Amino acid sequence: MPAPLSVRVRDWRTGPRLVALVGTLAALLATRVAFAGNVDSFYLSGDAALQGGAISADVEGGGAAWYNPAGLAKLPRLRFDVSVNAFALRLGGHSTVGAAAPDAQVTTLTTPDLTLVPAALTLTQRFGKLGLALGMFVPVQSWTYLRTQVKDGAAQGANTGFGIDAYGHDQSYAVGAAFGLRLTPNLDFGASLFFNYRAQVGISAVGLSSLDSDGTRRSFLSHSTLDAQQLGVQPVVGAQFRPAAGYRVGLALRFPSVQLWQHAQRVDITSLGSTGPQGDIAQDSSFNDSTAVSATLVAPMRLHLGVSRSFGPTRIALEASYQTPIYVAQAQIDWKPVFNAGIGGKHRLSEALAVGGGIHTDLSPARRARDFGDAKLDFYAVTAAIDWGTRYALLARGSEALPSGSALRFGSTIALTYALGIGDVTQAQFRSGPSGVDLSSVQQHVLVHEFVLYIASSLTE
Repeated sequence: MPAPLSVRVRDWRTGPRLVALVGTLAALLATRVAFAGNVDSFYLSGDAALQGGAISADVEGGGAAWYNPAGLAKLPRLRFDVSVNAFALRLGGHSTVGAAAPDAQVTTLTTPDLTLVPAALTLTQRFGKLGLALGMFVPVQSWTYLRTQVKDGAAQGANTGFGIDAYGHDQSYAVGAAFGLRLTPNLDFGASLFFNYRAQVGISAVGLSSLDSDGTRRSFLSHSTLDAQQLGVQPVVGAQFRPAAGYRVGLALRFPSVQLWQHAQRVDITSLGSTGPQGDIAQDSSFNDSTAVSATLVAPMRLHLGVSRSFGPTRIALEASYQTPIYVAQAQIDWKPVFNAGIGGKHRLSEALAVGGGIHTDLSPARRARDFGDAKLDFYAVTAAIDWGTRYALLARGSEALPSGSALRFGSTIALTYALGIGDVTQAQFRSGPSGVDLSSVQQHVLVHEFVLYIASSLTE
């Protein structure tokens, strides 16, 4: 069904109206390409990947700072998670431009949708009953390209054309500190405070051209750029409880993320021209630079609950999360409440080797895919993983002799996730004829295939 965005041009001589309509489309493209992805796009620790994301009750090490800071209370001692890298390949699910006329020529330039994400880097240390962590996480990174040309030779005699060249990048960093404290032999509590930095860039160019039956050629070009940086904070609290032998329960609460500062630059340049006896040229440009200091919600509150049980060398975990709804007009956020669930586990084959995996949902919080560039995709993912480590005995630290059994463990985790996305993407359709030019957005049901390879390394004392 048609979406609200619609650009119709019936008289090319109405220059101001044309500038406003197509200029709005270019600006919309620049904004939309900078927003993409669901909430849980990547695993942010090796043990999360090993258990397919069902980790609230069992997480420890650097990933605990993100998933459940209470897990820091059971750190072995010093631990350094060197890196968690994610290599993501997505097939399908992108916004495109098509033509209504069957004889129209559509040319689309494509590039492999391959993303490299430096997902996490953490350092942790335990002091008695207290575990501390410093970390940097990259929960969001997305790239968007749209390069399409449409030529409709049957319209208005010949040579009606439309072209789009759009690019967008959206990346978030969360840097912060966390602690986990053992309150009782069966209860741990922890908290994290993250300072968030988000960078968004969207660049688009939109062009229209037409050759009238009287030989008059008309053309329009609009260029838009959006470049924004945001700073904010988000606290996290969590608890882990061991009600009986072999059982673990984890609870984590992610408070709403608050944007405290934003700097944005917006550039819009338009040009309208025509040839012939009535030829004319109109140009306009707008350069805006704005800085805002305010407390604005940009992400809702999320509650995570996990339960796990061990069966000898095997541990099975269940995970559920609930995200509250949020509506912030100035941030273009209108999200519905979302419930996600998953099941995962791991089996230790030896002290050095373990295998694991799981299945989970990553449902879209978007209420609808309304405007061109919007997507509402629900993902269903399955993960397989392997973890291995090598222990090296430590005899001394400087001049200090260490107790027997002291060792360093070098560990690595490799996981592969396949996710099937099902939902709607809003496409654009170009139509031209004697009555004018019509550019409107239309929802299309799509299937998306996503493959993500995770590689994580850690050093534990």
